[in-house]
Amino acid sequence: MANVEEAKPDAEKIWTWRRQLTGNILPLIPGLPFLVIGFYTMCHQQKFLGWGLLIFSLGVATTWISLNWLACYASRGLQLEFDIWYQSKIAELPKERYFVGFAQPNYSGILDPHQDIGFLALGESNLIFLGEKFHLSFPKSTIKEVKFKWNPHSIVGLGRWICVQGTSDSMDFHLKIEPRSESTLLADKRASSILRNRIQNWAANKN
Repeated sequence: MANVEEAKPDAEKIWTWRRQLTGNILPLIPGLPFLVIGFYTMCHQQKFLGWGLLIFSLGVATTWISLNWLACYASRGLQLEFDIWYQSKIAELPKERYFVGFAQPNYSGILDPHQDIGFLALGESNLIFLGEKFHLSFPKSTIKEVKFKWNPHSIVGLGRWICVQGTSDSMDFHLKIEPRSESTLLADKRASSILRNRIQNWAANKN
């Protein structure tokens, strides 16, 4: 049987809207001047090819680079803070755990694609998500498929969801997670391949 709990709203003290705003707005700042100047130049000169396009392209490249690096600038600190916070609530955290972002199937965040953050744990017989807002547990036997799906980070090639799908109590469930333990989005994307394979192997072992 699946077990899903939702904490009270006032329990959200780490994954705040300020942190979500900073992690998604800060990376846009370095490239914004180039984007604005380049667009203005193209409009002013009334031609697509030329200095305007060059400056605008520089803005796109700068934004991509800063998004890759700056979007994760606080990930290690968040993980450490969350680890300490959760250990104050649970005597012993699961040994095999991964720091991830999480979202329900129909969630669409304005500030960040991750609705919650926390630890994905692979227990002896259950897949567990221990978040600041959500606590979920699904028996290994109910998991049918683990695959990739796009998320907003996928638009610029810097991320993707790992989707764990299955059926429990005659109801389908759909768990969307994304690694958040690395220092760049590209590193997190590479980590998603390793984590997906680990979940697939764990779920396939029914012993």
